Amino acid sequence: FALNAMRKYTENYQEAGGTGTFSEYYHAKYDNGVMASELKRNIVFANHNLVTDAVFSEMHLILCRNVLIYFDTPLQNQVLGIFADSLVRGGFLCLGTNEDLNFLEAKSLFDRVDSNSRIFQMHVTEKPHKT
Repeated sequence: FALNAMRKYTENYQEAGGTGTFSEYYHAKYDNGVMASELKRNIVFANHNLVTDAVFSEMHLILCRNVLIYFDTPLQNQVLGIFADSLVRGGFLCLGTNEDLNFLEAKSLFDRVDSNSRIFQMHVTEKPHKT
């Protein structure tokens, strides 16, 4: 990450209630901030076809920004069902700013955390059954 952007990330961390210093999570290398390898061990990046693949694993966070807007309603419902089955209770789903759950079947499975940023949280008390 560009080192000059780390100031903004530090502000975001503090505003979100972060404890300690944000610099504990990265080190400077030339003009970049490099995330600590301890953090990177807990992250998996993988390709997943939203149309043909089933549940990948249990996730704590799914980022799907501005993808669902290209799908019709039945496919949106199918994909959100996969997301719901993939998220742990209390896990987060982040959609694009032009996307929402208002008119979809999965709406009842999530609590709205941030309307402007389209961040939703899977209900903590219930987990849908895999279909």
